[in-house]
Amino acid sequence: PHMSGSTKRRVLVVSHDHRSLPGMVGERLTEHGFEIVQVVPADGGEFPSPEEFDVVVAMGAPWCMRDEAVAGWIGDEIAMMRQAVARDVPVLGICFGAQALASALGGAVTEGTRKEMGWAPVKTLAPDRIAPGPWLHWHGDVFTLPEGATLLATSDVGPQAFEIGSHLGVQFHPEATAEVIGAWIDASRDELVEQGLDPDELLAETVQRQRETRPL
Repeated sequence: PHMSGSTKRRVLVVSHDHRSLPGMVGERLTEHGFEIVQVVPADGGEFPSPEEFDVVVAMGAPWCMRDEAVAGWIGDEIAMMRQAVARDVPVLGICFGAQALASALGGAVTEGTRKEMGWAPVKTLAPDRIAPGPWLHWHGDVFTLPEGATLLATSDVGPQAFEIGSHLGVQFHPEATAEVIGAWIDASRDELVEQGLDPDELLAETVQRQRETRPL
């Protein structure tokens, strides 16, 4: 552990807002004996030093990285991730968090050719690491691979997973539970309908799919 004299392993979970919860990823971390410490930057929560933790997990967000809503803290998050990488503290980035990790390592984040929303498989290049799914997708932006990164999965829109050293970024949502996604659906019904999705069917599918993705 990075914390001298500490027996309990600690994970810093960056929940960008109160709907971006760690879900099944948090459950697995707890099962593995991690103490979860959460920071919510949208509420003014400041990023602690990553060296105080054994792992950093950055969740999704309802914004894109260019939105004014994130301007006050996204630079601090990217700096924190760079510090984590420099100190060999493993980082897991999910969706927005993967885009932040890619940015921290020199990749670019741009608007995708279309939004990816709903449950869909990915094209995995490393099936022992990233199962084909289906996984839950909920994003409009895409990232380019940082120099030295290995592409693990992709879709026709862009990269879906990459690793570099002990750090992993996934564009989809392995944490998705009906509880977490239900809150997103309630806040995004109009957008889902615009994308040709039935909000109630998406929630019902999530209830079923979370049973399949939990062991993955």
